[in-house]
Amino acid sequence: MRRFTVLLSLLLLILTCVSHAETQRKTLTNGVRILLTPVPSSEFLAVAVYVKWAEPTDIREAAIQELAGRAMFFGSLNRSFESVGASVRQVGGSLDVQVTPQFLVITCLTVPSQVSETAYLLGEALKNADFSEDALRRARLQVLREAKQRLANPYENLRYELLRKAKGTLTWTPEELTHVTQKVAYSY
Repeated sequence: MRRFTVLLSLLLLILTCVSHAETQRKTLTNGVRILLTPVPSSEFLAVAVYVKWAEPTDIREAAIQELAGRAMFFGSLNRSFESVGASVRQVGGSLDVQVTPQFLVITCLTVPSQVSETAYLLGEALKNADFSEDALRRARLQVLREAKQRLANPYENLRYELLRKAKGTLTWTPEELTHVTQKVAYSY
C-alpha cells in the first residue's frame, strides 16, 4: 500500500507543478525523493518511478530481480495480461521497465488527460503483482529475447559487458531464470 501512495503522490506533484519551468526537488515524508522538470508547452508527460532494492549478492538474486521487475506488467491480482496491455495502450503505449542492481526503473510516457489511468496502472503493478506462472513465463521469454538480440549486435553486447564489469554487476544465467517461481518472486 505504501508504494501505491508514493506513486499517487508523485503524480499529484507532477500535476500541481506543471506551471514551473525549473527543476524542483521534493522529499516526501517517507523519504522518497522526487525531481520534477515540467515543460508547460509539452503535450506529453513522462513519469519515471525508481524502486530501490538491495543489490543482489549472487546470480540467483540477480535472476529473481530481473524476472520480478519484468513480470509485474504481465498481469496482477486484479488485472489480466490483456487488461494491463490495454491500459498501456490507452496511456500512450510507451512503458519501459529497466532492472538495475540498485533500482527497478519504470518509465511511462503519457498525456496529461491519462494521468489517472497511468497512476492506476503503475500503482496496480507495484501493489498487486502476483507473479503468476504465465507472467513469469512471459517475462522469461522477453528477457531471453532481449539477451539474444543484444548478443546479435556486437557493439551493444560489448557495451553491455563493459558496463556490467565496470559496475561489478552480477549476471543471471538462463538456467537461473527457470528457478524463479511465483513464491520466490512474490517473497522477494
